[in-house]
Amino acid sequence: MTVDGKTQPTWGAAMRALPRSNEEIRYGQSTILGTIVPAQRNVEMFQYVDQPYAEKLYNELDRLAFTACFCSVFDDCWQTSYNSTHADKVDHCVPDESSFRE
Repeated sequence: MTVDGKTQPTWGAAMRALPRSNEEIRYGQSTILGTIVPAQRNVEMFQYVDQPYAEKLYNELDRLAFTACFCSVFDDCWQTSYNSTHADKVDHCVPDESSFRE
């Protein structure tokens, strides 16, 4: 995940970088690391908690970019990115030292 091209290792870091201020933004998040998600099930990764800031953050989302890589129980892997409507098949998913940690 990046904000303005700078790596953000956690949602908290991204939420501090997006508003361009020192305002604390409350949010909710989900993780599916190590979890099997059944077909046709959606997992909400991120949710605003402070609704007054939702519009402000929404207006800044063009500065946010992230790529997600995921694998099936059959070791078939795909990669997608923010605002993408599809996932591309990849050989495998391998995190590195700059990978998102949540």
